[in-house]
Amino acid sequence: MSTSRLELDFEDDRKRELPYFHVARIYVKMPSRVEENSLVYITPDCASESEFDEKINGLIEELEQIRVEAHRKFKGYYAGPNISGD
Repeated sequence: MSTSRLELDFEDDRKRELPYFHVARIYVKMPSRVEENSLVYITPDCASESEFDEKINGLIEELEQIRVEAHRKFKGYYAGPNISGD
């Protein structure tokens, strides 16, 4: 079962003004917690460096998966030169 907290939002809108027909952004799908001060936490409370590192590594893995998905979608819609430098 995936516990993904982050999600890709890829918008393909041919009605947009040039040069941006397509927009990719990441949103918090499932925050760990939202405080009264409007901070959205994407990790639970961590009581040790190793626990914190584990959560950070998980976020990096999620972001890498989202990057792959976004690249796939951009390649499907955008036939111009690769402006990301990849």
